[in-house]
Amino acid sequence: MQIRSNPHPVRFDRVDTPLEAMASPSADAVSNLVTGQMLNRTPVVDVFNRIQAPDGTETQVCYRLEKTFQGLRISGNAGDQPLEASVLSNPMGLQVQGRIGNSQDRMRIDTLLGGFRYSGQVGDVPVHQQLGVDPWTLGFQLVGHFGSVALHLAGRPDPQGQVTHLQGTLDGNPMTGSIRGGDTPGSILLTRQVEGYNWIQEIRPQASSREY
Repeated sequence: MQIRSNPHPVRFDRVDTPLEAMASPSADAVSNLVTGQMLNRTPVVDVFNRIQAPDGTETQVCYRLEKTFQGLRISGNAGDQPLEASVLSNPMGLQVQGRIGNSQDRMRIDTLLGGFRYSGQVGDVPVHQQLGVDPWTLGFQLVGHFGSVALHLAGRPDPQGQVTHLQGTLDGNPMTGSIRGGDTPGSILLTRQVEGYNWIQEIRPQASSREY
């Protein structure tokens, strides 16, 4: 199996690049920090991603997370491909099983002291990550691998508490971004930039008027 370097544009008919795997609901550890907090207060969260490639093309990944008796239901679209998954909770963490287009999405998210461990596979890409959260500053450290591609990302809250700055590397290339309040009440805007890709994600609690 060979995992391709990031293509132009991002496509989800087959998940075989690190960035495509990272945009899946199960493996997006930074987004999961935000949606996890929102789901403590509301039963439904909507996530809207726009991934702009260096060639100017844009791919949208839009999905809804809904609480169920067993855990969560995720449904939406990644580009022109359907996206769906079920998340089952247990005392140690979460088990995700689903599909993005023709690609399987299987992830185990274990709760650790001070963070989470991710292990699984999205399409052709094996995923291993560990997320550590500082309870005092709410900053975080994320380290992991998407296939052979290493990810290091740190979130450092601004002293005034208005924004969390993101800085790190993906495959040795600089990755930057931020987490801040969005334009609609209660929403969060999460941005990431790497290798000419501009990834913009809006996370909204409860229902949204947008269609998938």
